[in-house]
Amino acid sequence: QLVVQLPKEQQSMKVTGKLWFYCADNASNDRKLLMETNSDGAMVIDKTKLAKTNYQVKVSWLVGQQKFYKEVNIDIQ
Repeated sequence: QLVVQLPKEQQSMKVTGKLWFYCADNASNDRKLLMETNSDGAMVIDKTKLAKTNYQVKVSWLVGQQKFYKEVNIDIQ
C-alpha cells in the first residue's frame, strides 16, 4: 500500500483534491485519482493498481479557499 498523508493541521478539515501519477516513460501507466482521506487525514492507495515504474506524483488539494500543491517522485516496486 501507498499512503498519502495530509499535514497535521489539515487532518480534521474538509479537503478535496486530485492525485496524478504521471509516468514519463509510458502514458498508459498514468493514473488520476480523487483524494479520499480517512479520519486521520490519510489516503491509502493499493499499489497493485499502479504499474511497477517511476512516477512523478502531482497532488493538488483545496482546504476552504486555500489551494495546495506538491510533487513527489516515487518508484513503485
